[in-house]
Amino acid sequence: MTDKEIRSDEAAVVQRPSEEALRDSEERYRTMIGNLPGFVYRCQNDRDWTMSFMSDGCRDITGYAPEDFLHNKKLAFNDIIRQDYRERVWLNVQNCVQQKKAFQHEYPIVVASGETDHWVWERGRGIFSDAGQLLYIEGFISDITERKQAEETLQNERLLLRTLIDNIPDSIYSKDLACRKTLANSTEVRYLGVKSEADVLGKDDFDIYPKELAEKFFADDQLVLQTGKPVLNREEYILDEKQQKRWLLSSKLPLRNQEGRIIGLVGIGRDITAHKHAEEEVQRERAFFDQLVETAPEGIAIADTQGRVLRVNAEFVRMFGYGVDEVVGQYLDDLVAPPARWEEAEALTRSTIQGGKNLLETVRRRKDGTLVDVSLIGASILVAGKLEAVYAIYRDITERKQAEEAL
Repeated sequence: MTDKEIRSDEAAVVQRPSEEALRDSEERYRTMIGNLPGFVYRCQNDRDWTMSFMSDGCRDITGYAPEDFLHNKKLAFNDIIRQDYRERVWLNVQNCVQQKKAFQHEYPIVVASGETDHWVWERGRGIFSDAGQLLYIEGFISDITERKQAEETLQNERLLLRTLIDNIPDSIYSKDLACRKTLANSTEVRYLGVKSEADVLGKDDFDIYPKELAEKFFADDQLVLQTGKPVLNREEYILDEKQQKRWLLSSKLPLRNQEGRIIGLVGIGRDITAHKHAEEEVQRERAFFDQLVETAPEGIAIADTQGRVLRVNAEFVRMFGYGVDEVVGQYLDDLVAPPARWEEAEALTRSTIQGGKNLLETVRRRKDGTLVDVSLIGASILVAGKLEAVYAIYRDITERKQAEEAL
């Protein structure tokens, strides 16, 4: 064997392990690429994104084989980018290539079956020569359809919730652990007299209300945040943009995360200003009525629809000699009608309960049995057209009767 043949054999022995190592390396590289949740590619920086290499993961994502795209054999990769996204993908890549930085974006594609709602995420960068010339683009594309669908579902749920919150007539807000506003619906924004939700986000009640109001609200907030116990249906007032009192029926509840830890609170306020004003008006009318009844010079008795006494005034007590506790709950006719007038009294009571109005002069009996001449008015009390009670007004006419007899 010549020296040349010996050297050739030695070179072959050295080369075989190197080739095997290269093949092993390539096999590991292909395996690694094949296991990626997507596919890698190499393409030209042209409008078609002309592909010179695509890994087999392309098949799972697009429905097309990699060779369908190579050198635009059957179709260009740009053909499967949904038309309304093609220009923005192009502009983003060009901008990043010019700056020699990596690009990434999300866009929908049209898969082989014709469906247009599949989404991919792409990250890549330009590969440049030593002289700074762009050679090609390399990148990676993965399927994010499920994530996008979940995001869309979540976004729709948030939109639905926000629409509901903003159209509820009650004020709704949320606060963080520092008692700063993190949400305010349109009603809450209107109550606070600001232009938008952004004007109150991040602010606490001391930034919004007078100190005495803010301290009260802060105490309620701390009770909810520290104990986890809700504050329910508490009547309180705020000052609106005109510094007028606006009464709210307020509730505050702890806001918890998935682990059950308190991360803030949610507040709800129902405007009861009109109700409070109506209550105040009723109270004023009741006070007026009470004073009118108690200071009237006639004896007044109010009874239910069965004729049992509900209330008498001071003049009734003086005229007939009964204490208030002796009268309330008793049948009025049994107390003041003498036996000789029972039929008259019963007829009068029936007529009044049936809605009649009666005016007559008669005789009634005091607690001690003495008789007193009275002018009597009996009438019913209707509320919303419904009989609720009856009243009797007694005027002592003894002196007038005596004068008439003397005359």
